[in-house]
Amino acid sequence: MDKTKTYTAKEVAERAGVSDRTLRRWLQTGKVPSPARDRNNRPAFTKTTLDAILKYANQMNPAPSHHERVHVHAAGVRA
Repeated sequence: MDKTKTYTAKEVAERAGVSDRTLRRWLQTGKVPSPARDRNNRPAFTKTTLDAILKYANQMNPAPSHHERVHVHAAGVRA
């Protein structure tokens, strides 16, 4: 039996910082690679697929630069 670690759609969405719905839309439109399926036909995301989705998510919503974080903090805005 293959013991490769897999992730659920919920775990992947949480790690990518998006909703389950957004992740499903990305999958349906081919913006990110489709996951394998487990024996119950549920999506089973591998580390490789997770990494590709995280890369896409970061391109869509890049992390703020140090300058942007400092500016937000100085303005008293909480993230």
